[in-house]
Amino acid sequence: MVSRIKYIGFFFILFFTSVESIAQQRVNELTQNRLTANGTVELTHWLGIAGDDYSWLNDTVDVQIWTSINPLNLTEDTLPGWDGAGWFRAVLKVEESLVNTPIPIQFSEHNGASDVFLDGDLIFRLGEISSVAEDNVPTKDHLPRFIQLPDTAEHVLIVRFYNHKYSEYQELGLANGFQVMVYDYDFFLSEESNHEVSHTFIVSTIVFLVSLSIVHLLLLIFYPASQKNFYFTFLAAAVALFTLSLNASDLFTNPDFLMYAFYGKHIAWVVGYLCLLKFAYSFTEKSSPKILSAFVIVSLIISFSSIFSGLNLTIVQSIFSILMLFEFIRVIFQQKLKKQPVDLILWGVVGLVLVLVFNNGLNAGFWNSGFPLLTNTNAITVLTASISFFLLRDFAKAQTKLEYKYLEVKHLSERSIDQERRNKEKEFKQKLLEAENERKTAELEEARALQLSMLPASIPESKNWEIAAKMETAYEVGGDYYDFYEASNNDFVAAVGDATGHGMKAGIIVATVKSNFHSNIGSGSLVDVLKQISAGIRNLDLKMLYMGLILLRTKGHHVTLTSAGMPQILWYKASSKAVEEILIKAMPLGVKIEFPYTEVEVDAQKDDVLLFISDGLIELFNRTREQLGIQPIIELLKKKSDSSPEEIVASLFELKKKWSGKAPQEDDVTVMVMKAK
Repeated sequence: MVSRIKYIGFFFILFFTSVESIAQQRVNELTQNRLTANGTVELTHWLGIAGDDYSWLNDTVDVQIWTSINPLNLTEDTLPGWDGAGWFRAVLKVEESLVNTPIPIQFSEHNGASDVFLDGDLIFRLGEISSVAEDNVPTKDHLPRFIQLPDTAEHVLIVRFYNHKYSEYQELGLANGFQVMVYDYDFFLSEESNHEVSHTFIVSTIVFLVSLSIVHLLLLIFYPASQKNFYFTFLAAAVALFTLSLNASDLFTNPDFLMYAFYGKHIAWVVGYLCLLKFAYSFTEKSSPKILSAFVIVSLIISFSSIFSGLNLTIVQSIFSILMLFEFIRVIFQQKLKKQPVDLILWGVVGLVLVLVFNNGLNAGFWNSGFPLLTNTNAITVLTASISFFLLRDFAKAQTKLEYKYLEVKHLSERSIDQERRNKEKEFKQKLLEAENERKTAELEEARALQLSMLPASIPESKNWEIAAKMETAYEVGGDYYDFYEASNNDFVAAVGDATGHGMKAGIIVATVKSNFHSNIGSGSLVDVLKQISAGIRNLDLKMLYMGLILLRTKGHHVTLTSAGMPQILWYKASSKAVEEILIKAMPLGVKIEFPYTEVEVDAQKDDVLLFISDGLIELFNRTREQLGIQPIIELLKKKSDSSPEEIVASLFELKKKWSGKAPQEDDVTVMVMKAK
């Protein structure tokens, strides 16, 4: 009988040893279907051993003494001998479709420092491992690491992991180990993009909240009597601190910040809610009622219990948060019933509730997440912003009232001044103004006469072309210009220009262009002439004043064109009854850049029309601030193509008058028409 019991005992020992051995050898199998279906796969089958021994990298290591474990939460109970250092191994196996394919892996949780090996080779490090706690550098990030497995055989991923502060993490209920996720490549790319957007939004929200806190702190400094700004300053700062603490895992690479974030989250929760209630009570006669003391005591008990006892009071915090929120809404709604202008705050409350419901729903996750008023960044930002807008509007109203009072006092003061003296001063100023206006009028007339004198006295006659031109300035002295230079054999050179601005400086530029045009037109190509004129304008050193200019040279019906910063030239072709736009893109004259101006050749036929305009016609506004544009000009040119150049010019200015109506002319308009005989 004893012998049988021994055999049975031996059998059970052998059986459980085999089961444990099989459990310890479980493989993390990765398939394309599994990755594609889930997007991510967690490596769950790990063996761990406490201590630090490089011999555990060997293939011959005895895994029977290793423990099957989840490395996310490490304690002496789950890993015998655990004191902050250990080695962990996971066996990987991929199907044929994943062989030699880059596979993204990511330490989604990593609260320590690690060396990571694949089949005995070091592939990367996270942080810097040291047996001395002060020299150990923990690190966490969201960067992908890629591994490639050369075949479908089993491969060993080993993590050498250190966390000297594991007990502190454990006391706060935080994960003190690591977690490894394997991603489908396409899913990983989309997740990284979403994570980047989320990270940017979180940082922007924190900056926004801190900015609100600073703005209202400044208002408090300059207007200390405003209690509401005092409470809001700390409310916005608390919400910013809570948002920072809540997202510390994504914002900081040192995992030890998670412990500071744990304390910061509880402190911000207490301060945020109490400042929210104090803000609401500041509307009432008694700004610190007894119920506020009760809220203070209970919130402090909840926070201290969560921090120092390790109790999970998430549900309690959720319920108490809702109670304080209801108290805030009750007080604000009472002010609404008393005709107080608190609509902005109530709309913020409505926005907060809607965002909470739409984002979380009133399900179990809503209550278990804890801090339901603050964990939703969108919701608290809506409420905080609405309170800020309310305070800023209130401050603006107070400032407006002060300004009205100041203006009223100023008005009464001005009326007390001696009326006779004011009248004499007014009369004297009026005479000075009249004299100044007469002087300016005379100067403008002289400048206008000078500008008109620079236009050609007559238009050259040519056996090949009929020509007409006209200019209307928007002000007394404009910046548009046209000119002709008669060459031999009935050929000529023409110019159409538009200087920036108006007044005397524009007139100076036009005079400079005219001088350079007649001095240089016979000395080279049109491009050379453009460069000579540009140099002349540049030498004037008139800041931000330039000249657009079209130059053309005829040789029979052959026309050579060049342009600098002018609108397109319209070429009506009689043979096809169509209009071609010739746009020569170039910088205006006078810029410091040596621009490579170009020439365009046109071979016109009988009855073809070339139309040159300044941008004052294209950009002409009507009474509803709509611009004329180029299309109506093209349509008119087609319609009037059989008319003489003088009639076409007259029609264009009639179009200008009809389009602008009573709207003032804001820019000079110049038109030149050439029709082939």
